[in-house]
Amino acid sequence: MSQAQWELQQQRQQELIREQARASASNLLSVMRRSLDQVLQRDFVQYIPEEFNEAEIELHRLSVLVETDPVLARGLCATLWTRVKGLLELGANVRKKYLEVRQAEEQAAREAAVREAERKRHVRQEAELLWQHELSAWGDRLALSLARPELLALRGNLLGEDGAVSLDGLRSSLHELRIRFEREARDQREQVHRESRQAAVEEFLRPLAERIDSITGEKTQHLKERLDGLRRLPAEEVESMLPALMAEVDSCCIDESVRREMVRAVVNTMVDAGFQVDGPRLIRDGDTDEVLIRGRKPAGSQAEFRIGLNREVVYKFDRYRGSECKADIDQVIPAIQSVYGINLSDERVLWRNPDDRSCDAVPQPTKRRSR
Repeated sequence: MSQAQWELQQQRQQELIREQARASASNLLSVMRRSLDQVLQRDFVQYIPEEFNEAEIELHRLSVLVETDPVLARGLCATLWTRVKGLLELGANVRKKYLEVRQAEEQAAREAAVREAERKRHVRQEAELLWQHELSAWGDRLALSLARPELLALRGNLLGEDGAVSLDGLRSSLHELRIRFEREARDQREQVHRESRQAAVEEFLRPLAERIDSITGEKTQHLKERLDGLRRLPAEEVESMLPALMAEVDSCCIDESVRREMVRAVVNTMVDAGFQVDGPRLIRDGDTDEVLIRGRKPAGSQAEFRIGLNREVVYKFDRYRGSECKADIDQVIPAIQSVYGINLSDERVLWRNPDDRSCDAVPQPTKRRSR
């Protein structure tokens, strides 16, 4: 065999080796590609991303190398084969391990959630007990009513679904609310009490004012001014001043009542004695406050009585002749005392003329009237 033939034979052998290597490498690359596709299909890539990416890169490099150096590519394919074929099992194992860890974590999370829920439930129970205990200690119902909106807001914040309850914070907040609203309730009660006392005083003064309006005499204006002054004062001051004013009003009313009785007695007695009596007339002039009663007889004689608020009675019988004046006096004055129970004392005769036409006298009644 010549040298040329030998070289040609060697060349053909090399070509066959390369063809066989290329076919073998291509087959290996195809099998490894299917293995990587299975890894993708079974979604194992997320568990072995680095290993999968390295195999992908190496597989691509060998796919290029098989065209230029199939023998080297075939040798490298043999090295890559075990790595690629092991990816499927590796992915399955890693996935299994991941799921086991995940299940363990989920179980731990569920158990932790149960424990946390139990803790929150226990804390809420303690908070509820604390809430009820603290509110039961509020003896002031008005303060509790005033605090209701803020209590509801506080309960929503501290006893909400998140269970973020601070017992110390709850106790402190309730204590602050109690102090603040008990003070507000006390202020409101004091205000209402002042207003009610003022209204009660005004209600009490109303009939007193009516009594003062019914009084005649120089003291009426003075009493009205005192009453108006009381209405401008606080109730507690008015209460201490009322007894003195009431006593003064009572005294004035008694004086007026006594005078009315005396006027009625004088009028009735004069009518019984045959006088034609004019209606009583109230006369006020300066310090004078008296009731004038005047009566006449058909013969022309007349009698006149003036009754002051101080119970002083001044009477005058005139236009009489002889003893007729004394006769009428003796008839009228005793009748006033005996029939109507009015005692006249300290009688002072200012002037008497039994022989002429007139006769005057000033009797003063006692402070006590008997009936």
